[in-house]
Amino acid sequence: MSTAPPPSEPLAAALDALGEAVARAERALAGRKGGLRSGADAQDELAAMQDDRARLAQELNDSLEAGRALRSAQAEAERRVAAAAAWVEKALAAAAPRAGE
Repeated sequence: MSTAPPPSEPLAAALDALGEAVARAERALAGRKGGLRSGADAQDELAAMQDDRARLAQELNDSLEAGRALRSAQAEAERRVAAAAAWVEKALAAAAPRAGE
């Protein structure tokens, strides 16, 4: 009597081992695909952040320009108010001696 396993058992063991190897390879490939997908997501997120940065930089520039224009308008308004006040003071000073007449 031979104690050797029937020929179907080594074949079954080999098929099981092959199946496990294929499963490991599929998991590894899925992990790589996930990593690649994550890399693409990271690229998309980076592009979105760069777009946001460019938009925010433009908004900052616009705000700074608006601030400069506002300060310029304020300075012009102050100049005009001072000129009008000086004119009113002159007019009042000129009218004061006549009031005493």
